[in-house]
Amino acid sequence: GGSYGLYKDSNTSSLMTVRNCTVTGSSTTGVYCYYGSALDMKNCIVAADGSGDHAVYIASSSASMVSNNNCLLARNGANIGYYSSASRATLSAWQTVTGKDAQSISVEPSFVDENGTDNLANNGDDDLHLTSASPCLNVGDNSAVGVGTLDMDGQARILLTTVDIGADEYVDAPEIVVELVTGTQLLDGSSTAAYGFAGIGVAPYPAKTFTIRNTGIIDLTGLAISMDGAHAAEFSPG
Repeated sequence: GGSYGLYKDSNTSSLMTVRNCTVTGSSTTGVYCYYGSALDMKNCIVAADGSGDHAVYIASSSASMVSNNNCLLARNGANIGYYSSASRATLSAWQTVTGKDAQSISVEPSFVDENGTDNLANNGDDDLHLTSASPCLNVGDNSAVGVGTLDMDGQARILLTTVDIGADEYVDAPEIVVELVTGTQLLDGSSTAAYGFAGIGVAPYPAKTFTIRNTGIIDLTGLAISMDGAHAAEFSPG
């Protein structure tokens, strides 16, 4: 949201590395980077929507810019990019002048519901998960994905053979999120929940309430809860 989705000004030429991001709803520019040499962007969805807007804006051009395997969108009179002192309306024009984004695409990514039920961008009801029909599935660059990287739901970044473009890694199944505090999911292998001290076998026993949510687009059925680990026998679901 706002004028820019991502913004890097002329005060520094240090590298801005952008990986597997989804940038929509900006009022003028998706990704702005003053120095082209400072941009390294892969596996991202970046959309511009409106006359004169830009998905990517490079104020000072550079052959060392890195950009590929992205989904760059220009809607309603917007431009794919600005480079070498001029706007570039289409992906092909952008590719020609920059020599970048050879494996990128410029098609609608097929979000579940980009603007939500209120039909307004940048609100909490927006659903930027990809659908099974998305052209962004399995066309990213695996080499740009760091070891252990997770998607926006905390799931593995590569679920099949090739990473998806954007912040969501599509899976044709329920997507489970477990929360202790609403809106903050617990991550397997790293999150903890403190129960405090209590005498073993002495009531009342300490308890925690966890929320299990399905953030996927497939119904969750047949849920079973089990426990494992060294002290599993000391806990019981209630």
